[in-house]
Amino acid sequence: MDDAPNGGTDATVLSVFETRAGAGEPLTTGEVAAALDYPRRRAEGILDAAAGRDVLESRVVGHGVRVWWVPARHDRSGRERSSFGDVDPRSRDDDDQDHDRGQDHDHEFVARLCGASPVGTAVIDSTGTVVHANDRLAELLGRSRAEVTGRSILDRSRSDPDGPIVDEPGRRFVDGSDRPPDGEVVDGSDRPPDGEGSPTTRVLATGEPVFGVRRRITRPDGTDRWLSSNWAPVESDDGTVEWIVVGVEDVTEFVEAEAQLRSQRTELVRLDRVNSVVRGVARAVTRAATRTDIEREVCRLVARSEPYLFAVLGHFSSSYTEFTPRASAGIGEDYLAALLEDPDAPPLDEGPGARAARTGEVQVVQQITDLPYDYWQETAERHRFHSYASVPLVHEGVVHGVLGVYAREPAAFDDEERALLEELGGMVGYGLHAIEATERLRSEQVVELEFRSAALARPFLERDAADVAWTVDGTVPLADGTQLQYRTVTGVPSRTYCETVTGRPSVLDVRLLRTVAETFGVEVHSTGESLPAAFAAWEGRATSARLDGDGLVVLGEFPAAVDPDAVLAAARCVCADLELAARRLVYTPRLFREIAADRLTDRQWTTVQLAYYAGYFEQPRRSTGTELAERMGVTATTFHRHLRNAEERLFEGLFDASWSREPGP
Repeated sequence: MDDAPNGGTDATVLSVFETRAGAGEPLTTGEVAAALDYPRRRAEGILDAAAGRDVLESRVVGHGVRVWWVPARHDRSGRERSSFGDVDPRSRDDDDQDHDRGQDHDHEFVARLCGASPVGTAVIDSTGTVVHANDRLAELLGRSRAEVTGRSILDRSRSDPDGPIVDEPGRRFVDGSDRPPDGEVVDGSDRPPDGEGSPTTRVLATGEPVFGVRRRITRPDGTDRWLSSNWAPVESDDGTVEWIVVGVEDVTEFVEAEAQLRSQRTELVRLDRVNSVVRGVARAVTRAATRTDIEREVCRLVARSEPYLFAVLGHFSSSYTEFTPRASAGIGEDYLAALLEDPDAPPLDEGPGARAARTGEVQVVQQITDLPYDYWQETAERHRFHSYASVPLVHEGVVHGVLGVYAREPAAFDDEERALLEELGGMVGYGLHAIEATERLRSEQVVELEFRSAALARPFLERDAADVAWTVDGTVPLADGTQLQYRTVTGVPSRTYCETVTGRPSVLDVRLLRTVAETFGVEVHSTGESLPAAFAAWEGRATSARLDGDGLVVLGEFPAAVDPDAVLAAARCVCADLELAARRLVYTPRLFREIAADRLTDRQWTTVQLAYYAGYFEQPRRSTGTELAERMGVTATTFHRHLRNAEERLFEGLFDASWSREPGP
């Protein structure tokens, strides 16, 4: 057979082995090249192609020397045949020889076509064996062509885990991660990772091509590359798959660009999410009427934003050992209770929240395991919290509270998110400062409402007490819903006044406290259906009363924003003929009193008011501790304990610069 200028045929190669050696006897590449008078590289290509078609077999021996030989074949008669027919081509008839020449020509054409392909190309036979691979594929895999060809890629017992080409079954790497998620597969099908669903198996079984198989490999030199492969069947006349042609491309740059784009998109989504929270908080700060409104809305906005699970806002004590929650949202109430109420919980002053309150700087815990106490770590893990940020609510250097944000993912707070949380803290701090300033202003600004009633005046006119007048020194609400009102009265005898007032249906009793010249002081104990109670329902108090002609004029102080008509409607339930005669805006120094009332417990505040208005602090005392304790329905010991605690807290407010407004014990 002629040896064509563009490559040798299988018959040409076989003739060398018939001439130089018998079937099964090996020849080196150099020996074959010398026999054909070909350059060594050309001879090696021809031998590779023949080996890929199973015409020859080869092996590396010695110091990298490769030998080639003709494998023994047998027909049904037991006569030995070569891969492409009889070992002796002269024993065949002319038709057989013409057929072999056609096959040789086809194989040679495929080899030349694959060699010219710009992508990595391989040909696989029906047994899953790679019979041909071009130089580009070998380059992509970082191997030689000899390492790629000659073995079945379906053989899972081989020591090469990457396979001769990208056909490893089971997992798909599409997100740039180092390790695949369990259960994902190469081509997206729902198959187990045991090789049954590999592209080769699927093409052989279905006769359908498989496209876009993407996999990351580690080449022998240690470099990682992403390869994408397409698998197409070549069918015989009877429709069975005889060959599979595989095209492989390096898509590393594309995959890395995809991963970078996904990362950037994720980052943009995350920042937009945090910005959305900041914008929502800005709206809440500008629209909220009270401090409570701001605190609740901030927690709600934060807790509903991914990946946050829980938000709590509150205040630390001056020693940073106590935390008082004011608002919270999300799934974390049990967690908060464990930290604040469990006697085994570590001291709060060593935690990130206290540090944020102390320094005025955002504190971040990227891994809950970084917390200093096992108790905190285990409690957070139990509630699925894996990272945490403590945000101080600061305005002009003053910390108005601390916002705790708990996330379900580790490392949820990078530098940019931390900066946005710091901005949020400043915004909320400003809002709380503005609300507090407004509340302080309102606490000093009140409205005075003037009411007039002929029915209330009539009992005094009947007793010739037309000059009666009194001022209300204070009103103390009791736990049973009744009121104690302390009045200083002029213009009428004390007995006449006490008898007249006692006749009112809403008055339980009247007690004379003192008499000085024509002035005396009384304690009036009234029911919950009285004018003092009606005024108190609108955060008001009666200040004075006097007879004016045929009517009794009653003055009361109320918050500046109160609705006078609503107050009048409530008061008419007690006195039906009451009329609103005037409305005046006045200013009064109520700030310290409101701060003190906020600082003391309800019992302490009731005790100190009762003691003051009943003359307990005067010398000589107008009321004893036992009498006042009886009024409160407590023992004398309890009364004195409440009074001492209240005095301590009030003096602390006067002399201690670190005094806070949180209620004491």
